Amino acid sequence: MISAKLIEHIFKAASISRWNDYPKMTNLVELDKQAHKFIIAYFIAKQEQNADMNYIIEAGIFEFLSRVVVTD
Repeated sequence: MISAKLIEHIFKAASISRWNDYPKMTNLVELDKQAHKFIIAYFIAKQEQNADMNYIIEAGIFEFLSRVVVTD
């Protein structure tokens, strides 16, 4: 069962603003950045013959949650 605290962290990622010194065309949030990284990793892994897709998905979820906690 997913706890309320975990759901709160997931929704919090949609409001954590990404910022740096570079001008940007649109306002990106942490959820956007992590989604782009995961999609690229997923498509690269699909091109490989022996990629463990379960590991790729688990690693993507772990990276997302760890970035939400660190950025928070």
